[in-house]
Formats: sequence, structure tokens, C-alpha cells
Amino acid sequence: MKLSGLTFLVIVLLQIQPLPANAQVWPIKKHNSVEKATKDLETRQKKVNQGNAFNELQPMGTRKSLDRDDFIWSSETAFTVSEKTGNLSLVSPSRYGLKNGYEISSIVPINYWVPNIMVKKTHYNKKILVATRHGLYSASPGLKWAQTNNLQTIADTLTYIPFILTLRNEVIVSKYFGGDEGCSKTHPYLIITAAASVDAGFTFEKNQLKHIDEHILGSRSTALTGQGLLYSARLRADYQLPNEMLIEGGFKFFFGNFPGQFAMEHHAGLQNFVSKNISVTLGYILSMGSFSDTKIKIYPSFECTWYFGLKPTHSRGLFKKKMF
Repeated sequence: MKLSGLTFLVIVLLQIQPLPANAQVWPIKKHNSVEKATKDLETRQKKVNQGNAFNELQPMGTRKSLDRDDFIWSSETAFTVSEKTGNLSLVSPSRYGLKNGYEISSIVPINYWVPNIMVKKTHYNKKILVATRHGLYSASPGLKWAQTNNLQTIADTLTYIPFILTLRNEVIVSKYFGGDEGCSKTHPYLIITAAASVDAGFTFEKNQLKHIDEHILGSRSTALTGQGLLYSARLRADYQLPNEMLIEGGFKFFFGNFPGQFAMEHHAGLQNFVSKNISVTLGYILSMGSFSDTKIKIYPSFECTWYFGLKPTHSRGLFKKKMF
């Protein structure tokens, strides 16, 4: 009996084959608590249609912010605001996007003295932007107001003021730096803009107005008083700083039938965003020209702007136009 038992044990051992090196033994796999929690979360997300089936590394249910991000593009650049977006400003043009590539603007507070309206169209939209701006304005109400308030250097109290109409035509070219032509776009940090314009002022009646003998207004006297053509050229730079601030600055040159027939202005300002859609700009304007009181004069400048609307999703993106 002992021999037969020993013989049986030998036969059993001979039948057992060694396991391969990569074979699993019981238990098959041991899940730790983190893996189990992740697995359970993925299962629950699939049941309620959450999670990203296309990219597991990016969660579903979130989207990029639609807040405006085109603040560096001022009204004086060749950029037009997107459809149903714009801004309201105290001194610079307030704008509204009619549709992609078109905007309408007006310097709202001075409409009481100089009713004005302008339309800008972007014709070329690549690394360089090219736009034209056309407008109408009339200084007749302002000249009459100056007479009433005895401002002799602007309008003589004994001179009849006719109806004056001025046409404005301008070509604007902007070049930006810092943008990316690919799908993942970065915003420009510097924009250089050059522009040239012609303002034609005329009347339908006899005009005996004298040129305005004041800085700022005197540089534009030919167009404001309806006495012919005013030519101007300008160069501007807009630079974005950290901490939601922008620096702007530039030069304007005026040529026309006014005292000295040449004038220049230089301006600079620091724009600071007090909230995501409200900014305040502090700066100065330096005027140089042949006026009776002084050849050079400097003025402080202040601007407050409210931006409204949301940035576009695809309307200026992959399917139609580049963002910039």
C-alpha cells in the first residue's frame, strides 16, 4: 500500500507542467482604489453622455471663454469689429459691427456740435490689414454755438455761418506682430498703423468764414469751415503690456489752406482695464502749428470706453476669415 501510494504521487507530479514566466496566478489582477474610482467615474459619465469620446484627456461640457479679446485693435487701425460687437467711447469713435468686414462709427459726444458718421470696410485681411473709411460731418452747429458763446477765435460774431458739409475719405494699413497663422492663434502684442486721408469741406452758399485760430481745431480749419481740401497722414503704434494694459501713441500731420499750411500732433496714452469690458485711458496731446497765441501747446487727454458683445466662434475663424 505504501508503494502504490508513492507511485501515485510520482505520477501526479509528472503530470503537472511548470507555468510560463508571464502566466497569471489567482487572483488574476488586483485593482487599487484609485483605478477602481476612475473606472467607476468613466462608467457613470458614459451613462449620462459625459466625457470626451474623441479625446480622453480633454473633458466634455466645457468651452472657451467668449469674452472680447480684440481690445488692442483700436478704431484707428484697419481692423473692423465683429458683427453685433462694438464700443462706446467719450472721445474716440464709438463703433458697431454691421457684419464681418464692415463697421459703422461716430464720435458720439461731439454730435451736438459736429454731427458725424463714418463707415469702415476691411478689404484685405492677412498679416497686413487694409481698410478704407468714408464719412460725413458738418461743423455748422458748432460754429453757431461758438458765436453764441462769443468765442471769437473760432467764429466771429458778425459772420454769417452757412451750412457746411465735409466728406472724409481715408486709407488705413495695419501690420501686426505676434499672431500665429495656424489653428491655435495667439493675439498680437504690437500693431503698427499708417493712414492717409482727404477731407473736402464745402458750402452751398457764400462763405466768409475765417480760419480757426486755435490748436487742434485750427489744424482742421480748412475742413471745418468748408474752405477746400485738408490732407492728413498719420502713424500709430498700439502695444500690449501685461496686467491688462495697453500703450498707444502716434503722430498726425496736417496740410491745407490754414495759417502756416502745416501742423503736427503727437499723442500718447496708457489704457488700463478696470474690468473685463471697461477701460480708462490717460495721456496727452502735443500740438504744433502757426497759431497766434503759441506755436506749441500740450493738453491732457482722458478716455473711457465700454466694450460690448461677444467674440465670434467660427464667423472669423476657420470657415470664413482669419481672426486677424
